[in-house]
Amino acid sequence: MSLVSLKKLGQYLRVVEANRALGVAFPERPSQESRLAGSSLSWSPRVPSDFDPSEWPTPQGPAGSSSTWSPRVPSDFDPSEWPTPQGPAGSSSTWSPRVPSDFDASMWPTPQEMRDDAQSAPVLSPAGRPPFFIAPSGVSQELEDIGHLVGDDWQHGSQPVPDFLLDVLDNKMLMPSSRMVPQPVSINGETYSITLGPRGRSDAQLIHHPGPSSVPDARIGAPATSASSGDRSGRVLGASEWLGDEHVQRDYELLAQELRGSNPNLAARTRFVDPLMAFRVGQGTEIDALRAFHRIVDDRNGNDTADFLFLPVNDASATDINRRGTHWSLLLVDRRDRERPVAYHYDSARGHNDRPAAMLAARVGANLQDAPISQQRNGYDCGVFVVDGTRALVRRLAERQQADLNLDNLVVDRQALQNRLRG
Repeated sequence: MSLVSLKKLGQYLRVVEANRALGVAFPERPSQESRLAGSSLSWSPRVPSDFDPSEWPTPQGPAGSSSTWSPRVPSDFDPSEWPTPQGPAGSSSTWSPRVPSDFDASMWPTPQEMRDDAQSAPVLSPAGRPPFFIAPSGVSQELEDIGHLVGDDWQHGSQPVPDFLLDVLDNKMLMPSSRMVPQPVSINGETYSITLGPRGRSDAQLIHHPGPSSVPDARIGAPATSASSGDRSGRVLGASEWLGDEHVQRDYELLAQELRGSNPNLAARTRFVDPLMAFRVGQGTEIDALRAFHRIVDDRNGNDTADFLFLPVNDASATDINRRGTHWSLLLVDRRDRERPVAYHYDSARGHNDRPAAMLAARVGANLQDAPISQQRNGYDCGVFVVDGTRALVRRLAERQQADLNLDNLVVDRQALQNRLRG
């Protein structure tokens, strides 16, 4: 064998070891190498392209022999340059080349050094720990902070995902997709969710969720001048009055009672969530949100038995007590697949509640999808669309497992709601 051939082999071995250091699997041998019937050889070297096969003998053993031949080795061949079998008996591809003595492995990065986030310490929230989100399992998990990718001069606020972040988020599996549950991220201690626009990835948006210091106890969803502002029973609803949380909650209690009588199995797997509890999950402090979430999904034995969550969404502020909210929408979370829950957002004023719906869906670890619903024609029936839409969806879920969730043809009935509330 010529000196040139050995040099090329040495270069080849360097490439192999460099790839191994990067965690890249060595390619399997071509299938024709394993076609020798009864072969027991555990490896077969790939011969350089300029090697002269005439220097090698042909097998001399009897028919069927698999190991009774020996190559005629040139006098100047150094066997230390060739690999030795490393795998267990019978292994056909578990060999590892011997690295030449002059190969400096420190010149190559380790797999950990190749990762974008390997050398970056997590950026802690003002409370001293990374922000969290509720995973599909119901367990609080820390968010990945990508602040080191955007720098300390990042301006907080909802905004399009910068072009340079698109591939990074894709590689980290943080971009929403049909196969991936969307996970919120943290940027320099602030929480963001990622949503896709009409053009998909090219319209991706970072939705900023400022962390509230507390959840206000004030009622949400109805102005102080509403007709029943002095009646917190939820039994009185005016002809053009905005629904408050008490109206939504009372009708949800009535619906839950009806479902327990007509379909106990579905009732045990369905939660009609108190609007204030939904608000705590979506915009509350970390500990309040986690406690509220478990109060919603856990049964009396502490088991998560909730397959369907009906969550009223309101645009009330978590930090400004004077902003009690002006609009209701509905979030139906289908959790039958705990690893990939889906949140369907029904908004009778399409687009108005996109931000609070995204916040709530992100907190419960669900993939947010806009769902079709008929649009209101006045400025006061949004709450009626929520309760009547809930009832329509429950009827369909009771009828079949793969229910039609399209509410484009929903017709709401305020008079019927008033009658139900009065009891």
